[in-house]
Amino acid sequence: MDSCKDRVLASQAKQLKALLEAISNCCQKRQDYEVNKFSLPFAEAKCLLVLSKSSSPSLKNIAKKLDVTKSRVTRLIQLLEDKGLVKTKPNPKDSRNKICSLTSKGKSKIREIENFRNMLHCKVLKKLKPEERIVVLSSLDLLQRAMEESRKEVEKNRK
Repeated sequence: MDSCKDRVLASQAKQLKALLEAISNCCQKRQDYEVNKFSLPFAEAKCLLVLSKSSSPSLKNIAKKLDVTKSRVTRLIQLLEDKGLVKTKPNPKDSRNKICSLTSKGKSKIREIENFRNMLHCKVLKKLKPEERIVVLSSLDLLQRAMEESRKEVEKNRK
């Protein structure tokens, strides 16, 4: 079924929309709080986190993972370099591209951010009974997969 002609489904779709908006709002407030707490704009923090998890940390690969242009990543990396969180060196295989790495200060900032996020997520989970946690996590996993499949269908139909 591609539309919400079914009244029950339409009602559930409205409820899902409201819940996702509320969750998104909570996430946005957390992001805003993090920007102030860590003195790091969200885009820079996201770039740092991607860099910390990247096995091939070239500007091109970081841009792909962030889904932004290479020029945007170049600017983000420059800002992070200016703050002493990242260092770059020429890529020996491709002089047009740089290899990025975290400095010790950058690694420390990542640990701070990750520890803060883990603490917040633990606080959320502690509000639930152990059996509710299992249901919530399982349901979120299911929802995420359904959303990803729907996104791919929409993109496929757009082409």
